[in-house]
Amino acid sequence: MFLGILPDFFIVLIAAAVLLALTPESVIVRLLGKGSGLAGIAAAAIVGSIALIPGFVAFPLAAILHQSGWAPP
Repeated sequence: MFLGILPDFFIVLIAAAVLLALTPESVIVRLLGKGSGLAGIAAAAIVGSIALIPGFVAFPLAAILHQSGWAPP
């Protein structure tokens, strides 16, 4: 079963890594940070529920948002 999902997992992993490498931190903070409001929370919830985001991608992204001053409402 693991070998069956391995190709999909690698595709998502590579796509997330490339997206984070190409997207400046300021853009992520603007879209999901403090000033984004309810739209930012909704966008993060939708993308997070669709994408399989590994923990080693999600936690550094959360750290970036936390360091920029964002805190959940």
